Amino acid sequence: MLQDLYIGADVGSTAVRVGLMDATGALIVSTTRPIDHKVSSIDHRFVTQSSEQILTALKKCIDELTLPQGVRSCVKGLAIVATCSVVVTRRSGDNLNPYPADYGFQNADQNVIFWMDTRPHKETKEMNQVLSGHRALGYMGGCFVEEMALPKVKYIVDNAPADDVADLVFFDLHDYLSFMFAETGIDIIELSNTSNPVAIDGEVKGWSAELLDRIGLSQLSKNNFAGIGCLERHKSSILSPIPYAGRPIGYTCEGIPICQGVIDSYGGWLGSCGREVEGTLTMVAGTSTCFIVGHKIPKPVKGIWGPFNGFFPDLLVTEGGQATTGKLIEHLFETHPAYPELKTLGPNVFTSLESLITRLEEESSCNIHVLSRHMFLFGELSGNRTPYADASMRGAFFGESTDITIKDLVLKYVCILECLAFQTKQVLSVLDGYGIAKIRICGSQAKNSRLVTLLSRVTGLPVEVSNSNPDLSGVKGSAYLAYSGANNVPLVEVLRMFNDETTVCYGDGIDDPKLTALLNTKYEIMLDIAERQLKYKKMIDSCHCT
Repeated sequence: MLQDLYIGADVGSTAVRVGLMDATGALIVSTTRPIDHKVSSIDHRFVTQSSEQILTALKKCIDELTLPQGVRSCVKGLAIVATCSVVVTRRSGDNLNPYPADYGFQNADQNVIFWMDTRPHKETKEMNQVLSGHRALGYMGGCFVEEMALPKVKYIVDNAPADDVADLVFFDLHDYLSFMFAETGIDIIELSNTSNPVAIDGEVKGWSAELLDRIGLSQLSKNNFAGIGCLERHKSSILSPIPYAGRPIGYTCEGIPICQGVIDSYGGWLGSCGREVEGTLTMVAGTSTCFIVGHKIPKPVKGIWGPFNGFFPDLLVTEGGQATTGKLIEHLFETHPAYPELKTLGPNVFTSLESLITRLEEESSCNIHVLSRHMFLFGELSGNRTPYADASMRGAFFGESTDITIKDLVLKYVCILECLAFQTKQVLSVLDGYGIAKIRICGSQAKNSRLVTLLSRVTGLPVEVSNSNPDLSGVKGSAYLAYSGANNVPLVEVLRMFNDETTVCYGDGIDDPKLTALLNTKYEIMLDIAERQLKYKKMIDSCHCT
């Protein structure tokens, strides 16, 4: 029997995932297509993507799910979540054409500035200086950082050929993809950020004309914000309108409502936070990790993004984060001489690592954390977001030796897991007073049971993993947005209706005071490494060598 269906699409760092959800909230089918990003061979800070490749992958996924007879006619809503990347286009008559965003502005196919791109160092510094004391910085954790969209836009405006700049139009990636599927836009009745006119997580859309003018981006607000791409027909002269997440913003040529999307981390949060968003810290943990909590505390906190009110009418959302988490493990694999040997041990390197850890513990009669007790990692390879809000911070490792065996790889892997758990504990310390009683984790790291168990031991909180596929949390979250908008049901009610409370709760249940003391001490050492790095940087900066 035919039934109402809702399309949820999640555009991540390496893949596009799309699913069909039925009217009971069940994800009945999903599919995926790979996408890639390119790191400049000239300057590694420049990381770009192709909007055409992403759009093609997205269309293929949707077609695969909806072309079977009768399916497309059942689709009642569509929503897209995507990485916090920026799409650069150039207006030519009535058309918007891809504009090169790569190094040297050479290749129009590379017109997406990937979220991991860190080129706007100078621009970010200038923005923070100009906005010193401005209340908007408080909602950005105290400062803009390079991975946010607005500094990336400023880089393009300040460095692109002058003759091109006036015709450039910038989109948040999820808005661009929604725009490309839309036949028409609709009128927006109310604004979501009248109380604090800042964009969620430093996105392109949502800033006041006053702020844009102060940072040298007045061209974005000219002609009623013509430099910012979105679907809404009418834009406020004060603030570009931001519909609540899930609100209809346009229609496809078949009349399917397209509902307001969000950054993919929030999509993952919506799909995995449970039925009550207050009191739970949700970790959206993949290449990077976002820590998200719903609450009613209006005051900003340093190192934490928000609070934002663009999701629910009566509830605020706050996010902390670490830029390099899953990427830490990837980096270890990419650089350690013993990784080729690890790959020969079995089809799944993480299963092989677990076997090696068990063997080392049996041979030594020691817990693996005891074996790595004199190895200390501060893993901020791409700067710190929470709590220091310092994009210039970098990683540090104590305990390096000439050992390049597979044992050394295993111990460094354990140090990475410790670091990820310690970072989470540090984020919780910043969110003291938010009433957080448990952690829920989704994303690729949720599949690492050793990490999840360690999180519980280090933080002292229960850690839950949904029984559903953690890779599809973003798909579920975007489908919830589609359902909310298509049926005019408040998003918070959709979460209560559909979110799965069936979870696996982790914690090793072993009372080991010595291990707990060891991990607590290593946590304090990590904090000390961070503070010393900040101290050393100030000492060097005082030399005025640049």
